Amino acid sequence: MALNQILSLQEVVNWNMVLASLFDRQLENGLPGLLSDAMKHFIEHDTFILKAYDHGSDLPIIISHDIPAHRHYQYFENYFASAYKEDPLLDKLRYDGTGSVIQINASTCALKNSAYYRTYYEDLHLHDEIDILLPVAPRQSLVLSIGRRGGVAHEDELATLSSVYPLIECLLKNFWKQRSAKQDLVPHSIETRLARFGEDLLTVREREITRWMLQGKCTKEIARLLEISAQTVKVHRRNIYAKLGVNTELQLCSLFAATVLPSPYVGNAKHVA
Repeated sequence: MALNQILSLQEVVNWNMVLASLFDRQLENGLPGLLSDAMKHFIEHDTFILKAYDHGSDLPIIISHDIPAHRHYQYFENYFASAYKEDPLLDKLRYDGTGSVIQINASTCALKNSAYYRTYYEDLHLHDEIDILLPVAPRQSLVLSIGRRGGVAHEDELATLSSVYPLIECLLKNFWKQRSAKQDLVPHSIETRLARFGEDLLTVREREITRWMLQGKCTKEIARLLEISAQTVKVHRRNIYAKLGVNTELQLCSLFAATVLPSPYVGNAKHVA
């Protein structure tokens, strides 16, 4: 079929109207939600989360989502408490960093037998997760994650998603560039948040140790990195817990999560932090 014949099909005409609306509103706060709704025309999904990752950090910033308030604990608190360290997505971000589409389900990785599945993913009741990786700066990527409860995505759905990847990339890059300039998001990157966490209460050394703890380093690793004894790290850790009013590393991570999860986490939102 010739291109002019394809473009005249009613389904294509309708899709072009959707695209025109997306480009017309690509700088609006609600763009991620509108994009998710548009994508449902060719790949069914129940949820979306748009995240930003600084390369070198495993912790994302949540930019937008449509997770209902009563599901925030399962989706966000559990994730930022500890599950993020085991997220299969991180391997792709750490060692590749290129734009791509990946699936996370029992068939695509050793998910069901993993700690990530037992402590986090199982409670989401998802059959499939499709992550769209979008490099937006030399050391920064966006990830649009869509979740499915009704079964694994079909090959034709994934093929269509791959074909419209340049469109998604263009929309979200423009959106991110605009939001970064308007809201000055760059200084609020994960690296900056880690460095400034507890600055009003902790000493410089305590903040260094806290930063490594939040990145999943154990006592021995922190001692080696800072060239101090493991016992000294333990003493600092007790002081950190006392000053921040927490008793465990899990509580420390949850406290930090509150700084990483701005307004989209607080309410049911299709908007930007």
